[in-house]
Parts: sequence; C-alpha cells; structure tokens
Amino acid sequence: MYYMERAMKGLTSPRVWKISILVLILCLALPLTNAIHATGATSTIPLCSSKVCPPIGPEGVAYDSAKGEIFVANYLGNNVLVISDKTNTVVANVTGLSEPYELAYDSAKGEVFASNLNSSSVSVISDSTNTVVAKIPFASGLQGGGGLAYDSAKGEIFVSGESGYIFVVSDTTNKVVANVSVPTIGGFPGVTGSIVYDSAKGEIFASFYYSVLVVSDNNNTVVATVGMPNQNINGLAYDPGKGEVFVTQDSAPLIVSVISDQTNTIVATVNLGNFAGQSPQWAAYDSGKGEVFVDNNCATDVCGGTNTVTVISDSTNAWVGNVTVGSGPVLMAYDSGMGEMFVSNYYSGSLSVIPDSSTTSASASSTTSSPSSVASTTSTPTPTSTSSSSSSSSSSKTSLPLTYSALVAIVAATLVSALAVTRRRQRARF
Repeated sequence: MYYMERAMKGLTSPRVWKISILVLILCLALPLTNAIHATGATSTIPLCSSKVCPPIGPEGVAYDSAKGEIFVANYLGNNVLVISDKTNTVVANVTGLSEPYELAYDSAKGEVFASNLNSSSVSVISDSTNTVVAKIPFASGLQGGGGLAYDSAKGEIFVSGESGYIFVVSDTTNKVVANVSVPTIGGFPGVTGSIVYDSAKGEIFASFYYSVLVVSDNNNTVVATVGMPNQNINGLAYDPGKGEVFVTQDSAPLIVSVISDQTNTIVATVNLGNFAGQSPQWAAYDSGKGEVFVDNNCATDVCGGTNTVTVISDSTNAWVGNVTVGSGPVLMAYDSGMGEMFVSNYYSGSLSVIPDSSTTSASASSTTSSPSSVASTTSTPTPTSTSSSSSSSSSSKTSLPLTYSALVAIVAATLVSALAVTRRRQRARF
C-alpha cells in the first residue's frame, strides 16, 4: 500500500499531469486523421505554352521512372508532351504521331509506346532523345481499343483493339509476335479496351464488353473470363500490394468491382453512389498510399459532371473522397518518385497533380465526407457469368487497433486514479 501511495503521489505532480493530458489528446486525435485525410491542394500544369501550343486534348499519361518525367498523349495535337516532375513544366514536344491515345513505359528499353488510333499503329518514343524511333503498323484498327500494357517479364507490349485480337509486340524487334484471339460477339470480332499487366501472375487483364478477360503471357491465350454485374466496363487498375484488379463501371449503380488474381472472381464491390453527371471511367493505382484513383470523365461544362477523381482505399475497399481536378479528367499515372498522381484533363487542356500528402483533395471545394448515397459497407456481388462466387466482403469503417484502445484506456485510468488520490488528499487537509 505504501508503494502504491508513493506512485500515486508521483502521478499527481504537475509535470505528470501535463504529460498525461497531452498523451490523451494525441490519442483522441488519431481517429480524426481519416476525417482530415481528404484535405489539401493540388497544382495544375497547363499544356499550352509559348513554345508548344497545338490543339490540346490530353489523353494517356505514363511515368518514366528513369528520367523522372511524365509523358502525355495529346490526342488533338498529334504529339506527345514531356513534363519534368521536378519543375512541373513542359520540357519536350514529340511530334509525328497520329491521334495518340494511350501510353506505356518500357523500363527495360527506356522507351514509351503510344497507340495511334487514326493510323492503327503504335509509335515508339526514346526517352533519351524524345523522338519517335519506330512505328509498328497493325493490319486492323485500334479504334475502340488502343489500350497498352507493358509486360516486364516478357519484354512485350500488349495492345487492345477492335479486330477480335489483343496484339503482342516485342520490344526487341518492335514487331507483332503474337495475336491473342478473343471471343466474337454476335458474329462480330470482339473489342477489348482497357488493359493492365499483373506482374505477380504473368497475366494480362482486359476489359471486354460485360466481362474482363484474363490472358496468360506464357501461351498468349485467354485462360479465364470474369463476368461483371454492370454494363459499360471502362478502366482497369492493377494493385500489386493486394493482388487485385479494380474495374470501373459507369452504368447505374456506379460501382467498382474488385477481382482477386488468385481466384479470378469478384471479391468486393465499391459503391460510388448515383451522382448526377458522374461517370467513372479510367483507374490508376497509387502504390505510395495503397489507393485507387477513378476519374469521373463527364465534364461540368459539357455534360453537367463533377470534374472530380474518386479515391478508394484498397484496405477497406471503400470510398475515401473526391478530388476536384480540371475539366474532363481522363487517364492517370502515378509518379512513385515524387509520390504524386498525374491526371489529364481533356477539356481544360491541363494536368492536375495530386500529391500523396493531400491524397484525396485537390481544392477547397473537394468533397471530404462520404455522401449519403454511398453505401457504408462493401459487399460481394454474385454475377451470373462468373464461375465461382466470392466469399469476402469488407467494411468501409476501419475499427481502431487493440493497442490504440488499450493505450487510451491506460491513460484515462491513470488520470482518473490520480484525480481520486488528489481529492482524498484535499479532503484530508480539511
């Protein structure tokens, strides 16, 4: 008892009280980090300058990790602009393309591949000279497709199109080395759109009407088909941290399906609500924060859209917030060197830069709280065309860790005990 009283005497000293109260305040402030997670600001990079100002309509974006540069396909200007991620300014203009659409960076060769929708070809750009060093023609069109994915294990580029094939290009010869046959639809050649590479599985995921095709890069054949619950499948994003592929769908209700690359089945669904004018299109993965960005392509001044990018946590598979960007956001690329997401804005002719430090907010007008139309939890759909049902779901609310709760309880108990001893001493004096 003597030692307990001595301990309590020490706890009632002014210094201990101040430290304990400070610790308690910090502990109570921790849960608020999610609430302020969607605050901050982004910068905007205008693509029209005194040096370069062709018609501006940016589409595809690619990050060159070796040079610390962002390549932007300017669809309307038939060129590709090169941005320094140190200064956020245009440093080069690559000409000689024809309606460039999507881009893919080849880290082994130090080259950027650009799909040309108008000429049914892919241009190869050297990041050393910022010039076109090769042009790869295709027998049939890329219209309706034009998606690119770099397979680092094989040294190949996969190109989606409307001809009933996914083309495989060698980065050594810059020639088509294989054609992946995709199913026909109503007797017509199938069209593939967005396409991503799964480095862990050695597989390619490609959007295909109401489903996602899984292609093995070993034999260049379709090995699985994952049916989607909604129509209008748009963008795909591969999450290497979770081994999952996020699939955007813009028909009501607006959702993002999450595919496990282990089972090739849908394991979660992120409900984005039914916002007027919101149209989730393309997606990109932020490896620094473990988040997926989804652009809402319907521009405010064109079709009454929101000019925002939606951010999803890959830990909870839940809506985190919306980021206000430029007019008509399209494609995105994450710069791991700077910890920034670059978003092309088609109608405003600019790039929005979203740093990881602010993550989910680009301006003071950004939405920072979950709208009532967004479901508080995610659930696992059971699409009829998927061979096996998913068995997992996740909540959008993350429970506090046990260690955190225990710390708060200990600090609070200590303060209560110290207060009780203080009161007993005060009564004893009188």
